[in-house]
Amino acid sequence: MGERQNGDAQFSSDEVFRRLAALEQTVVGLKEENQRLVEEMSALKAQVEHMQYHSTIQNDSIREKRQAIESVAFTAGVIDFDLKNLGAHQTIIFDHAITNIGNAYHTNTGIFTAPVHGVYSFILTFMVVPGKSAYLEIIAGTRNVNDIYATSPTGGGHASTTKQWVLELNKGDEVWIRNKDQGADIHGYMHTLLSGFLLFITE
Repeated sequence: MGERQNGDAQFSSDEVFRRLAALEQTVVGLKEENQRLVEEMSALKAQVEHMQYHSTIQNDSIREKRQAIESVAFTAGVIDFDLKNLGAHQTIIFDHAITNIGNAYHTNTGIFTAPVHGVYSFILTFMVVPGKSAYLEIIAGTRNVNDIYATSPTGGGHASTTKQWVLELNKGDEVWIRNKDQGADIHGYMHTLLSGFLLFITE
């Protein structure tokens, strides 16, 4: 009777050790699974942060473009009565802004700076004094885009002309109007005007 009890006790002890060993294996397995899940969570967190970063950049870009569409338009004129004996390639400074939404046109330099990559429209009207003629040029970056000419016959009155251009510009490109040849006389007094505005953004 006593031997049977000892045998049962021994069997029970072995069973306990076997179950403990199995539990230890289970714990090891759970730790490995937990580590794998932690690593997966870290990877997912990094992906989410990456997506949030690029989403923020895209949102900022969209916001910048929307603001540009809503805020690029200007009209400025030459306020002096006459600009006389202009030098070759002298910049015409339209120093009085009637409208300058977005401040892309600079009245102190006569230069328009494109705030975004897009397609812009520019309209120039200029007047020459009686008996004079003048060639003006529109410059975009480093290229001479086009000329515009006005002439007043001897004995005639003031004469004016108007021209419009549609230009694709990169962000930061500069556009300005300059005199072509030495000695031109232009009538100001807000009869010589430059206007520009953004038509649409291009990628």
